[in-house]
Amino acid sequence: MRRSTSIAVFALLTGALAVAGSAQGADDQSSSAGGDSGTLVQIVTQLDQLQADMRQLRGQLQVQEHQLQQLQSRQRELYVDLDRRLRRLEVASGQGQSGAGATGQSPAAGSGAPSSVSMSAAGQTAGSPSPQGGNQGTEGSAAGAAGASQASAAARTAYQKALNILKDGQYDQAAQSFEAFLKAHPDSQYSDNAQYWLAETYYVTRNFSKALAEFQKVLTKYPHSSKVPDAQLKIGYINYEQQNWGAARQALNAVVKEAPGSTAAQLAQDRLARMKREGH
Repeated sequence: MRRSTSIAVFALLTGALAVAGSAQGADDQSSSAGGDSGTLVQIVTQLDQLQADMRQLRGQLQVQEHQLQQLQSRQRELYVDLDRRLRRLEVASGQGQSGAGATGQSPAAGSGAPSSVSMSAAGQTAGSPSPQGGNQGTEGSAAGAAGASQASAAARTAYQKALNILKDGQYDQAAQSFEAFLKAHPDSQYSDNAQYWLAETYYVTRNFSKALAEFQKVLTKYPHSSKVPDAQLKIGYINYEQQNWGAARQALNAVVKEAPGSTAAQLAQDRLARMKREGH
């Protein structure tokens, strides 16, 4: 009896252990399946995030490509505009030099008149004060004219030198040359042009803050210069580049109003139309 009871107990314990083992195995399989499912969810989530990041990067790349195209287009506009203005100035400079050469002969041809007057006066009574005083005045005037002519020639040479440096695309050196010119010849007939081209050297190199200040000087120091519309146009361009839409519109409208029919006014109208298309 005791033996059979022991056998029954042993069998019961064995069965219980077997059931417990089966339950533990099921739990392990369930845990394993749950772990695999969690891993898959993480992978899918990471993949979605990577795809979102790729879309964002692709969008940023497209924006940068668009901005680069705009910069290249504006750079081409700058160089075309600069080349056109330099060519126009070169033609005007050549005409001015030929005219200066013609007027430069006039004093030489006319200088014979004072000489002949002084010679005829020498035939009058010796010691007469009027002819002698008149001769001294004429000599003083001639000396003053010669000095002014030399100063004008020196200014023209210095200005042309700076302009040639600008034509060669040496913008830093050109800026230094124009600054030196304005310091040495502040009241020259070329001063307004020199001030404008000084500002242009900074504009082409996209030093907009410096260019803006120098273009403003054209308006304040040379308000009657023919360079005022061009300077005002560039002030509008600079404010456009700096996204100061109100200031840009004000400057461009001023060009259209104050210089109607000019090339600068046409360019100002083009830029105003562009701003309207862009929603500015």
